[in-house]
Amino acid sequence: MKCVMDTVKYCSVSTRLTSAQKILGDNAELIARLKLAESIAAQRSAEFEALKKEAEQLRAERTHYCERVVLLEEELRWIKAQYFGSVSQKQDAATVNPDQPMLFNEAEVLTAIAAAEEAHRQRTTKVDAHEREHTGGRKAIPKHFPRIPIEHDLPEDQKMCTACATPHPLERIGHELRE
Repeated sequence: MKCVMDTVKYCSVSTRLTSAQKILGDNAELIARLKLAESIAAQRSAEFEALKKEAEQLRAERTHYCERVVLLEEELRWIKAQYFGSVSQKQDAATVNPDQPMLFNEAEVLTAIAAAEEAHRQRTTKVDAHEREHTGGRKAIPKHFPRIPIEHDLPEDQKMCTACATPHPLERIGHELRE
């Protein structure tokens, strides 16, 4: 009977160990899930804050544009009132545009235009900066600076014309000297 008791005790200890290991395994899985949920929650919180800031910025921008629209509508209403309103009809046409009386007086208008063009042609304005004499280009390099002649020449094998049917030597056709 003692043997049976020892086996029962052993069995109960082993089942306790297995159940304890199972509980620890479940706890580890739950801890991993908890950490994953916390990281996802932190990420979503950061995204939410970014979206909240963007929404505030868009609201401010919308307010600005709404104010601009109201201002432009007021300006348009004012311009229409000036143009189509009864106030514009009471004003004298000459005060609105001094050229209005000359609208149907074509002969006088044409002579006035010709006189204005002639006066414009007669008017001359002397600009001193445009009246200076041309000095002839760049200033010369001072004589005390050393001069080193550099000659650019082709190699001897390239001095033959290969484009013609019979090859012949090329001739120098120009010489340019610069400082």
